[in-house]
Amino acid sequence: MPANTSIGDLIATTARNFSATFEDNVTGHNAFARRLKTKGNIEYGVSGRSIAELILYGTNNSAQWFDGYDTFTPPTTGQEVIDAAEYPWRQFGIFVSISGREKRINSGEEARVRLIKARITQAQAVAMNSFAAALFSDGTAFSGKQLQGLLAAVPDNPATGTYGGIDRSLTANAFWRSKVSGAAATTPTNITGRMNAMWLQTVRGSDAVDLIPCGSEMYRHYEESLQAIQRVGSPEMADAGYTSIKYKGADVVFDNNCGDKRMYFLNTDNLFIRAATSELFEVESARKIANADYEIVPMFAQLNLATNRASAHGVIIAS
Repeated sequence: MPANTSIGDLIATTARNFSATFEDNVTGHNAFARRLKTKGNIEYGVSGRSIAELILYGTNNSAQWFDGYDTFTPPTTGQEVIDAAEYPWRQFGIFVSISGREKRINSGEEARVRLIKARITQAQAVAMNSFAAALFSDGTAFSGKQLQGLLAAVPDNPATGTYGGIDRSLTANAFWRSKVSGAAATTPTNITGRMNAMWLQTVRGSDAVDLIPCGSEMYRHYEESLQAIQRVGSPEMADAGYTSIKYKGADVVFDNNCGDKRMYFLNTDNLFIRAATSELFEVESARKIANADYEIVPMFAQLNLATNRASAHGVIIAS
């Protein structure tokens, strides 16, 4: 490398060159994020002070059956069937730092390449774990700055709190409540019955859940309930390194970030990750820290999880 090229700039350039791989590794670390990525439900370059997610709700009272020259009854109420939920932006940052001492003792090209790879790999591992954990959070960690994950989108008590700017406690907003099967004793004997009941609450014609992430206890109960019969997994999940079990066509997957006593029913057609940048992680230029002997390369993400139909999802909770 040229003598006047800083190792910080070299790291930034290398990180940009591998930004797509970095993102694939982060999203592929989690079955939920991988499913959204596969479906094209990660959108980039979203603008605005917040994320405006169009939702469908309500009814249109002008619909009727008719014959020949029958006249239609004019609508007597508003036909507001489309509105928007608003999700706040959440920002994530991670920094690769290089001290002057590290630069000087890694002056050879081979040593610098090795150092660069190690630092980017380390940052990737931390980002993978942070992102995966956030997807199951309620967004209150880091003083309320964390991504709003499934504990916010599919809460234990869906008739309370505000989500997407919509107050779920109001009767008029009952359409914005996910489904819940409250805390109850759960065993391999009764778990399928609980799952059947949840499926009936969330299915709408051919529109049904396709991913069921769960914690260790719930996954174990369901797996043990099936051990007497052959289990069919998903080639997609197997290729990605995940062990999955099928339930009515949906993939049941274990995720260590999910609460042990929770099993989520997700229709990923109605879940999205919206990002403000052109890539999930935006690599910025190296920055020299004043009054210190080191520089940093920042990587930032500005995003949040959003749904356009809260009632499409549910959670089963074990006591």
